[in-house]
Amino acid sequence: MQEMVVNWARVFNRIWEVINPPDQAAPTYFSGGRFIGVVREIDPYFPDYTQYIDQRKSSNKRTSRKDYFYDILISLPEADRFSLVHRILDTVQEYAPVKVAEVRNELGGLAAVPAARITATAWNSERLNRYLQEIDSRIAARNYEGAVTLAYTCLEGCLKAFLREHLPESEVPEEIVDLAKKVRSHLRGSIDRYPDEALAMLTHIAHMISAESRLMVDGSGKEIANFNIDKGGKSHHSAVMPATKMKPKLTVMDHYDVAADAKKRINLRNAKTKYFHVKAFSNGAYLLEPRVLVPLEAISARSMRMLDKSAANLKKGIASAPIDLAAFLKA
Repeated sequence: MQEMVVNWARVFNRIWEVINPPDQAAPTYFSGGRFIGVVREIDPYFPDYTQYIDQRKSSNKRTSRKDYFYDILISLPEADRFSLVHRILDTVQEYAPVKVAEVRNELGGLAAVPAARITATAWNSERLNRYLQEIDSRIAARNYEGAVTLAYTCLEGCLKAFLREHLPESEVPEEIVDLAKKVRSHLRGSIDRYPDEALAMLTHIAHMISAESRLMVDGSGKEIANFNIDKGGKSHHSAVMPATKMKPKLTVMDHYDVAADAKKRINLRNAKTKYFHVKAFSNGAYLLEPRVLVPLEAISARSMRMLDKSAANLKKGIASAPIDLAAFLKA
């Protein structure tokens, strides 16, 4: 699969034309506070407007909107850059559709994709809306396996919520295909003249997402990811950052010398993640690969119950006999 390289300077300059109109009262105008507000939707711990400007002043950095808008964009991980740009474009779409389409084309052409919004009556609408935005960002960043995983989570959650609402006394299946079949059966029996094509599409989508979530392949048919889907609830997979799976073209962003302190520790400058997997080589070299911890909400309810039960049993002393690994160590 050919890797798309985004020219972020061009993207920003195109966006700047839209969000910096001569009239500050125009709906497309983005003040510093408005821009940082969108950034904080992606990263809630990003400094607020006052904190950020104070930081730039203390570092003797320019405080013009164009300067720090660009600095913020470039400082974000690439997936978050896509998310930020698309959120801004969604906001100004109706006022500058042509220019917005041009920007989306720079990002790989997502101009025709409608923005889906879920009403508050749907399954955990706040989370679902957030997941839909994240799916858009992952697709834009070519992180397709991550998008499929979230699609499985969203569909499974919606189907289960539907069954609990309309068939509260019925047992809720664990398999996503069985969920879709049960919803289809309920719709067929409760709504007169419901189109069979629409009902069939429901199970087709469930089959497709279920199959794709187990095996992702690139354009040549080469496997790029195997997913372990927990049928008990929300899906999740190996928590390696997408960048390490998709193997993008790497470029040197910075290089410098560091000295280890008395405890053999070094500092990483401008690290984008908090956790790393470290490999130590025989020649004294080290390789650090970013790790992303799975959010608690991404762990299924069944897995959480199993963890709680195991912890409770361990506290009660209910555990298997110790395993002697001496024979393996000698081998």
